[in-house]
Amino acid sequence: MEEQRKYRRYMVEGQMIIKLKSDLSRNIRMELVDICVLGAGAYAQESLTVGMEADFILISKLLEKSLIGTGKVKYSLPLEKGGKQLFRIGIEFVKVDGAIIQRIIDRIHKGVSADDKT
Repeated sequence: MEEQRKYRRYMVEGQMIIKLKSDLSRNIRMELVDICVLGAGAYAQESLTVGMEADFILISKLLEKSLIGTGKVKYSLPLEKGGKQLFRIGIEFVKVDGAIIQRIIDRIHKGVSADDKT
């Protein structure tokens, strides 16, 4: 089956913390799975409503500091992983520093972390 995405996704470890614009008192912590120039995929313990806008903090060893931005939930798919019910969440970037996303992708290509001095 041919890849239908326009942009390649890159596997990346880290965390994504979502703060929904509709309920600012809630933070949802998710396990980051992949990233591309347009968005990120993550695993969450609860479903999110497609179309919801949210502020996010992306934390990865590939960054010197956390990335803060705004996104929109593109999909929320139930799945089972390790015997647990989880949701695969897709976040489309709405407002984010594209140069930092490109830096993450460049570091993935080079196989280095923010701690490496090379």
